[in-house]
Amino acid sequence: MEKPKIKKLTKDKVQDVLNESNGKAVLDLTYRGIAAMDAHACDDLTVKKIDLSHNKLTRFNFAMAMPLTQLKITSNLLTDSGVADVSFCKQLITLDLSDNKLSRLPGASLRHCTHLKALVLTNNAITTLEWLPSMAQLTSLIVSHNRISEISEKALGKVKGLTKLSISHNKLKELPDLAVLENLSELRISNNQLTALPENLAKNRNLKIIDACHNAVDTWDGLENLSSLKNLKQLNLKGNPLCGQPLDPKSTIEDDAEKKEKKALDKKNKLYNFKMKRLFQGLIVRDGNRVLDKRTHGYVAPPKPDEEEKKLKRKFEKAQKKANKAKENSSEEKKSSKDDQEDNEESASKRQKVSKKKSKQEKPPKDDKPAKDDTSTQNTSTFLMDQSNDSSKSTNQDKKKSSKKDKYAKDSGVLGVVQVKKAKKSTVKSVPIDVTHLTTTTDVGMGGDSAWD
Repeated sequence: MEKPKIKKLTKDKVQDVLNESNGKAVLDLTYRGIAAMDAHACDDLTVKKIDLSHNKLTRFNFAMAMPLTQLKITSNLLTDSGVADVSFCKQLITLDLSDNKLSRLPGASLRHCTHLKALVLTNNAITTLEWLPSMAQLTSLIVSHNRISEISEKALGKVKGLTKLSISHNKLKELPDLAVLENLSELRISNNQLTALPENLAKNRNLKIIDACHNAVDTWDGLENLSSLKNLKQLNLKGNPLCGQPLDPKSTIEDDAEKKEKKALDKKNKLYNFKMKRLFQGLIVRDGNRVLDKRTHGYVAPPKPDEEEKKLKRKFEKAQKKANKAKENSSEEKKSSKDDQEDNEESASKRQKVSKKKSKQEKPPKDDKPAKDDTSTQNTSTFLMDQSNDSSKSTNQDKKKSSKKDKYAKDSGVLGVVQVKKAKKSTVKSVPIDVTHLTTTTDVGMGGDSAWD
């Protein structure tokens, strides 16, 4: 839907636009065809942002102070005299005047903008940066796509707090000393006419990004000094004669002179890649290509090994695995042979023990000594008979137990070693007692002297 056109911006028109936007903090006046602006059009405004892009303004001005933080007037017809004093906007943080017809930097208009942090002047007709007002809080100066051929060191001394300086697509043949910009972390100088990078650029210790692609750099002087920048993560030199050009294997060249030239460029490219890898090992992005893998939590992975290195590693790992397997097999064979010998020795010893025990058990028990015949001592004979019966019962029980164990071992087919406790031989010999010699007094069994006690 097309926005209604406004030829001249007045206070009433501004109020109508604010009513349409339901009181938002942004005053959007883009694509309105505005060619003129009343000085009091923005009086008493409380908005934080004003966008006047894509109109036909040749000049703008404000008559009253405003709490403005962002002013964007891109793609208009502003000239040097058309940029009014914006000192009324003391809280201004960002000023974007890109795509206009400015031939110099509007320094005088920014004298009182002490809080300005970003100044964007891309795609204008600026030829030099000779003078800048003192802006201590300015961190970003973007003047790319202009006609700048020189930069004054004094001008840069007024903006010492710069962290980003973009001068791409200009006509610079050399860079000034940037050592005064101690906080500089991003330098964009691509598409210029630089023949070398200055050696003193290594003094900017906080540099993280240098984009110098598509220049005329053909020497390593000054470039080798940049290898001392520990914080440098992105370096782009693509499109410089120093880089050479890789030979295309698909190309068919018939002319000998052209072949020599292509080979020379290819050789130069190989030398460039070799030196860059050696000098700048901490780079994440080189010539627009990522050389280190991305990792979570901010960690950076080491570079991927080449295919040849991978093949060598695989061969080495396979050889190691084979050697380890051979060692394991030989050790297992030795262990198994030792275990077999030990098992044979143990089984032989166990068999000998079992055979000895069986032979002992199969021997007939010794006969007890015959009792003395005595007609007068019948009680003694009965006593001896009882003793012999008890001993025979015990031997029979032992035989039954051993026979059961032997039967279980034969049925199961498992050789078992049974530990049998031998009965201790009594040293006291059994002597038949003549009952007739015993006294029948009351002292028997009551603590007196007798054979029972």
